[in-house]
Amino acid sequence: MRNALRFILTGILLLIGLAAVPAAGAQAGGTINGVVMLAPTNTPLADVQVTLEWYEGTTLKQTLQTQTDAGGGFSFTGLAVGGENVYTVSALYKDVAYASDMITLTADAPQKTVRLDVYETTDDDSGIVIERAHLIISPLNEGVQVGQMFILSNTGDKAFIGKPLQEGGRPVTFRMYLPKGADQLTFDAGALGERFISVPDGVADTMPIPPGQSSAQVVLSYTLPPQGSPWSMDYTLYYPVKNLNVLVSMGWIVEGAPLEFAGTMGGEMPFLNYAARDLPANTTLHLTFKSGAPAGGIGSTTATAAPAGSSQRTLLGIAIGLGALLLIGLVTYPMWIPGRQGRA
Repeated sequence: MRNALRFILTGILLLIGLAAVPAAGAQAGGTINGVVMLAPTNTPLADVQVTLEWYEGTTLKQTLQTQTDAGGGFSFTGLAVGGENVYTVSALYKDVAYASDMITLTADAPQKTVRLDVYETTDDDSGIVIERAHLIISPLNEGVQVGQMFILSNTGDKAFIGKPLQEGGRPVTFRMYLPKGADQLTFDAGALGERFISVPDGVADTMPIPPGQSSAQVVLSYTLPPQGSPWSMDYTLYYPVKNLNVLVSMGWIVEGAPLEFAGTMGGEMPFLNYAARDLPANTTLHLTFKSGAPAGGIGSTTATAAPAGSSQRTLLGIAIGLGALLLIGLVTYPMWIPGRQGRA
């Protein structure tokens, strides 16, 4: 699962970052200018550390740093134009780093200007909302494969940096429930014990969540022990959820209020989609999975049980599904990175 998901995510990043890069060799003379502003007051910030990361393809070639001037401005000159060169610029403010989208310089546009908005911080999580939650579930003979994706919004005007669940612990920004028996846990970014930590009944993210709609996301996967039909699973969502999709592999159905059957998602390897909207914080879903097909059918697609030995195909289906969902998030999601040194 880790390799399939990494393959899909790498392809997505290449599509987003390199689709417009010309094939010709690079030339020198490019410039990236910008300004660092404290949002939402639009106040220019002086003496803020700004970092430029220069990638050639997917390889980090060079890292450059500067400080903003009295007007919040910064500039990086002498950059390569064209070829496979891609840049990101990040600004560190109050131990949180905010980064630009990927930047390419071409012969027709060798100079780009970027604006980096930074924010004051808070440990109040009242503005955190799950914009979309996706659970992709595939029961197989050798175990149940589960993929999850959360797209998060911060409705406040400050970056949420989290708070410890217990005295002396690391600040937690987003909690995720794990069903009993969860094993082989992997994340699309970071690892358990680093960015992610264990907490009661699950795991948690420690990355700050900046203000804005769909401003952060988490993708993870794990396995559960083999299950027969029917089998049940409880799942708790600790934050308000605007849109929930529970996707189950063909040959299975899901029962559990307030989910309603909403058709299929996917192409060659489709999943049945059960959806709900506007769930309050701390909602616990009581889900029952049964082999079969939805009442009334699913249109032109025929529901058939997954054959034994199809785990690799199903894993790829989960990875593709998560990759497609991640692509949706990345298109609308400003790139940013953590910079909380010394907060472990």
